[in-house]
Amino acid sequence: MARGLRDDRIFSAVGELIAALALEHPTVALYWPMAGEPDPRAALPNWHRAGWSLALPRVQARAEALRFCAWAPGEPLVPGLLGTRQPADCRECLPDVVVVPCLGFDARGFRLGYGGGYYDRTLARLAALGRRCVAIGVADDEAEISGFEPHVHDRALDWVLTESRRLAGAAAPG
Repeated sequence: MARGLRDDRIFSAVGELIAALALEHPTVALYWPMAGEPDPRAALPNWHRAGWSLALPRVQARAEALRFCAWAPGEPLVPGLLGTRQPADCRECLPDVVVVPCLGFDARGFRLGYGGGYYDRTLARLAALGRRCVAIGVADDEAEISGFEPHVHDRALDWVLTESRRLAGAAAPG
C-alpha cells in the first residue's frame, strides 16, 4: 500500500477515535513527521476546522519532557532540536490527546521510538500535573513487534492505530 494511502487511513482512524472521546474542543498534540513516520499533515486542516486546537512538541533539552506549543495550519515553523520542526511562537498548552509516532509497538501498547524517552517523560510529566490525556500511538501494521520487555520508565499508550487496526493498550480506560 502506498505511503500516502496508509497515512490517510491511520489519521482517519485517529480522527474517528478522538471524535468518539466526545471531548468538547479538545487540544490535540501531535508531531511534525520525520523520515518514515506516519504523516498527519493532510488531516490537520480538517481537525482545525472541526474546532480542535492543535499543538506541536518543543524539545526543550535532551532528557527532558516535551512541552507543547499551540499551533494552527499555516503558522510558521522553525527548526528545533534533534531535527524537529516546532512553532516559531510557542504558546504553551496542555493537551487532552497526545498522538505519538511509533517505530515499533507491541500488543500491550508499549512503543519503540528513537530511544530518547521524550514521550515517556512527557506522559509522566502530564500525569504528575494531574492532566489525564489520551495517548494514541500511530504506526504501520508491519511495525508490530513481540518479545521485548519495556523498561521501568516506559509508559503504555492507551491506543495504537495502524492503517488496518485499532489496538487498546494496557493504559486504555476500561
